[in-house]
Amino acid sequence: WTQSKTCYRENTLESKKNKMKKILILLLLISFNSYSQEIVGTWKITSYEDETLYYHKAKDSIAYKDASKADGAEKFKTNTAPFIFAIAYRFDTDGNYVMDNPLEEITGTYTIDKKAQKIIMIEEGDKRSESSYEFKNNTLFLNLDMEGMKETYIKLGLEKVIN
Repeated sequence: WTQSKTCYRENTLESKKNKMKKILILLLLISFNSYSQEIVGTWKITSYEDETLYYHKAKDSIAYKDASKADGAEKFKTNTAPFIFAIAYRFDTDGNYVMDNPLEEITGTYTIDKKAQKIIMIEEGDKRSESSYEFKNNTLFLNLDMEGMKETYIKLGLEKVIN
C-alpha cells in the first residue's frame, strides 16, 4: 500500500509538471503571437528623423538639430519628403512583408525578436536588415541601422492605416 501511494504521488507530481510545461509553452506562444499581431497590417510613414533633422508630415513641422542646416528645409520638403512619405510597409500574419516605394516594391520575410526589440527583415536574395523598434502612442518607430555608417541613423515613425 505504501509503495502504491508513493507511486501515485510521483505520477501525480509528474502529471502536474507536464501540465505546467504545456501551460508555459502555450502562454509563450500566445504572447509571441499577440505581440506579432501588433505589427500586422499596412503602415505609412508619418515622421522622419536623422542626424540633422526631425520632420513630422501631418503637423508639417520641421526641426533642425544643427541650426546651420535650416536653410535646407524647403529642399528637404520638396525633394526628399515626397519620396519618404510615399513609402508603405505591409506585414502579414505569415511573416511576409512588402515595402512599397515610388521606385520599386521590395518583398521578403520578417521575424520579431521581442527580447532584443528588433524586426529582422530578409529581402528576396537574402539581403538582411535589422531595425530596433518601439510602439509609442499608436506609432511604430523603426530605427534603421545604416550598415557601415555609425554616425548615420534614420528613425521612421509609422502609423497603421489598415489592419
